[in-house]
Amino acid sequence: MSSRQNGKSDCIRTGVAAVVLAIVLLAPCVRASGLPLPDLSIGQDQVVARGIHSHGTALLALMARDDLSLNRQIRQSYLLGTDNAGTGTVTFKMSYVIPTNSVVFVVDLWTGKVLTGSPTGSKFVQITFPSNALQRSTTDPDRVVLSEQLVSLVLVRPKAGEWFLQNGDGGTSDADHARDGVITWSLDGLTPLGSFLAAPTHVTANDILIALNPLTMEYASEVTQ
Repeated sequence: MSSRQNGKSDCIRTGVAAVVLAIVLLAPCVRASGLPLPDLSIGQDQVVARGIHSHGTALLALMARDDLSLNRQIRQSYLLGTDNAGTGTVTFKMSYVIPTNSVVFVVDLWTGKVLTGSPTGSKFVQITFPSNALQRSTTDPDRVVLSEQLVSLVLVRPKAGEWFLQNGDGGTSDADHARDGVITWSLDGLTPLGSFLAAPTHVTANDILIALNPLTMEYASEVTQ
């Protein structure tokens, strides 16, 4: 190849490099890996949720099981956080180191957006919310029935309220009052989390149900129709 051709080739390579550099400089802020920041980030002692309604409030529900302690420890936390800066980001500061074996839900209390995540190495797995779990009634409060031993149930009604209840088979909160391998929640028995509103007696469209099982390390969620 002639020297003129070599010089032309060098110019082309230099021009391409300049275009690539310009693209990099104009790219939006991203992580070092080149991927956009995730909607849900779980750190050592904090959870950061993005894409929340501006100046809105979000609910964090965390379930963890620490099998490395001398006595197997089950930990659950429910926190409310607000996007005071209007950036669409809510940071939840935890009072403890988040165990590896955990699962986190964050729900935007205005839009109903649900974020879910776990630390790397967590053994918690997602399952489908049983189709027959929600039992509606026209005369009595609706019920949620699960064939489990111990489950925490969370109900979120966007723009209205949020409630929960940890329930065990045959326990005082088990609405069927029997140790029969089945846990029953009466919807009106749930406990308010952020508001002082009493729990609703019936679900409505777009209610969010979250079930967290620390024994089987399974979790499920459903948006009601």
